[in-house]
Amino acid sequence: MCARHRRRVLAELREWLKAEAPARLVATSLIEAGVDIDFPEVWRAAAGLDSIAQAAGRCNREGTLPALGCVVVFEPASPDAKAPHELAIRWQAARPALAKHDDPLGLDAITDFYRELYWTKGPEALDTAKVGDYRGILPAIGEQATSLAFPFKSIAQAFRLIDDIMEPVVVPWRDRQDDDEAEKLLARIAAADRPRRDDLRQLQQYVVPIPKRTRETWLAAGILKPVHAQLGDAILRLDSLDKYDAKTGLRLDETERTADQNII
Repeated sequence: MCARHRRRVLAELREWLKAEAPARLVATSLIEAGVDIDFPEVWRAAAGLDSIAQAAGRCNREGTLPALGCVVVFEPASPDAKAPHELAIRWQAARPALAKHDDPLGLDAITDFYRELYWTKGPEALDTAKVGDYRGILPAIGEQATSLAFPFKSIAQAFRLIDDIMEPVVVPWRDRQDDDEAEKLLARIAAADRPRRDDLRQLQQYVVPIPKRTRETWLAAGILKPVHAQLGDAILRLDSLDKYDAKTGLRLDETERTADQNII
């Protein structure tokens, strides 16, 4: 979803929760970072204790329930969904801490989690990139320490915070049928010799990142159009909202993502 759409959805959720109406939200782990929303129950896919703690921070956040909230940690059962290596080793480190301690977020449990993760598993817990024949950036550097022939290019290619290269596209999202704010903004940018900084900043609330390959395919197919002639493909917009869903946001072709890429 674009940012403006997300804000609208979160506002509706808060109203439902305030009215004690049924409210169920399926979200990525971004919901755990800086989103002020309070659910009576939270389900979190298996992860490290640090991620579980972040998810728990959205459960009875405001302390309004007469009893404690409920946080459920579950292991996805899909046979074709293999957890990424970084997530799997954190869950492996979390399991003994969860089994050992009654308070999974207490200092003793957190200490055991990080001891297992960093001390027992060693650099593999942090350094997971594959550089040539080496598992990890530090081993690849260490092998070349004597000759100083460090494989910087291979390291740059191997290091990824996010596996896919994502590129921005503009979605002229409508809050309602007669909402033309996005189209007016895009028309103003297109008509200007040099787009105003304030307009470009305002445009950010309609931006959605998509895989680079999808962006190139959609541009070639005419699904995406340049916003401003002089900017070319630096800023592209959806030509229509056919691929944008009111509940889930921008729909990508199924072939563009695999199951493990949706696990965070």
